Amino acid sequence: PVDEILLGAPKFIEDELLERFKIDVVVRGAATSSFDQERFAIPKKRGILRIIDSGSSVTTEAILERIIEARSSPESMKNEGTSRLCNDVFYNEMDVTYNSQYPVEQMG
Repeated sequence: PVDEILLGAPKFIEDELLERFKIDVVVRGAATSSFDQERFAIPKKRGILRIIDSGSSVTTEAILERIIEARSSPESMKNEGTSRLCNDVFYNEMDVTYNSQYPVEQMG
C-alpha cells in the first residue's frame, strides 16, 4: 500500500530527499525521457526504483510541447481562454488511470 505521495518532488532524486522523507519506493512511468537514467540513478542504485507500465506513451515533455503549441496558436492568441485551452490539452493527454492493476517492474 501507498502511505504517501510526494508532490512537487525535485527533478533529480537525491540521497538527502530519500532519507529526509524515509522513502522506501520511487515510482516512474514506463514512458521515458532522455534524462531519466540520470534523474533516477540513486533510487535505481538503492534498488528502490519501480517502473509502472500505464499503457500510455505520453511523456511530460510531450504534454509540455502540446501546451506550448496550444498557447502559441492563433486561436489562443485571439481568445482570452488560453488557460482553459492549455488545461484541455493537458487533461486530454492524461489518459492514464493510476491504480494497482498495472504491472510493476523492479529496477536495480
